[in-house]
Amino acid sequence: MKKLLLIFSVIIFIMLTSFYNASAEESNISVAAEGAILMDANTGEILYSKNIDTQYAPASTTKLMTALLTLENCKLDDIITVGKNPPFAIGSSIGLIEGEVVTVKDVLYGLLLPSGNDCALALAEQISGSEENFVKMMNKRALELGCKNTNFVNSCGLYDKDHRTTPMDLALIMKELIKHSEFSTIALTPYYKMKATNKTTVERFLQGENALALKPNLDPKHRKYYYEGIEGGKTGYTVESFASYVASASRDGHRFIVVLLHDETNNRFFPDAVALLNYGFDNFNLTKLYSKGDFVTNYKTKALTIPLYAEDDFYYTENKNEALKPEFTLEDTSKQIISIKKGDYVSKGDLTLGTKTLGSLNLVSGNDYMKKTITLKSSDSFSHKIMTGLYIFVIIIISILILILILRFIIKIFKRKKKKVYYY
Repeated sequence: MKKLLLIFSVIIFIMLTSFYNASAEESNISVAAEGAILMDANTGEILYSKNIDTQYAPASTTKLMTALLTLENCKLDDIITVGKNPPFAIGSSIGLIEGEVVTVKDVLYGLLLPSGNDCALALAEQISGSEENFVKMMNKRALELGCKNTNFVNSCGLYDKDHRTTPMDLALIMKELIKHSEFSTIALTPYYKMKATNKTTVERFLQGENALALKPNLDPKHRKYYYEGIEGGKTGYTVESFASYVASASRDGHRFIVVLLHDETNNRFFPDAVALLNYGFDNFNLTKLYSKGDFVTNYKTKALTIPLYAEDDFYYTENKNEALKPEFTLEDTSKQIISIKKGDYVSKGDLTLGTKTLGSLNLVSGNDYMKKTITLKSSDSFSHKIMTGLYIFVIIIISILILILILRFIIKIFKRKKKKVYYY
């Protein structure tokens, strides 16, 4: 009977483990791109991965970093006077003219909708003075975002053997970029009219390329690709790097980012992106485990007990089809606490789900605490001084008395010797 129970337990464990490790690959999702990722942007968890740390030529998805640096360093109404280089940019262009006065806003529309390489160069020179300096900024910012396998060579994505990034790194860049509401406003615009400038009397008609953002009534051709909750995206293509695509979508505050790189079919990235996003929304919830200020546990030693509270909200990606629940472990209970104020950091807790690490939660003190020490009040101190003085005085008196007794004894002996008579 015991053997049967043991075998049954092992079978259940294996089934649960296998179910827990289920991924998009096991959900009959197959993407054409060589590199792909589905990331939960709220928690950073990777829900689908395919060569996510392999370097590929990103083509115009490079412009996501150019857009990020622009939004971080410029205002939309800043004025750009186009230099001599942008009009000669190779590849896609909106036809910027040397000496043309335009706004950053207009150039961003030209960058993100028709993917103008001249717009990328104009923004690079506006921010850094030259594309060479701007590329340094791009690579520096990529490192700051945690991109470990990225090396940008230009601001637009023209093919270069050294111009490389990965699905993981592009997801991190998109995760930061989507925090800027201006990006979504621009990226979701299907058509934009750029007004005449000092160099042209003709309005420019700029059209978006992101099919997931084109509503059916605007573009019936792409009816099957429009995606509810889409926040923005960027396509890319060169002959050498093939097709690429990055997009972000959010529903009820739950955000997913999808990246597809090096798609040789050049036509699968829209439906593949939809399939991955559907997989995310259909199978996962964004679950709040702790709210800021929630009681979590007590910090206990032999000498004290301090209630610990969550410093911030903590979310995790919950698989709708699994029964596992997160476990909490207090990281450090050995430190000596002498004094602490309410709200001060005390320790942190590690949260796991099965064998998976969910992250850490900083914990703060729920009250003030000061280790008790023996101290003297001012009145006690005065009494202590009096007692000390009396003690010294008594010691001195006793010492004097002892000295007098010793002297008297010596004198007495001396007198006896003097009175003694000797006979011969």
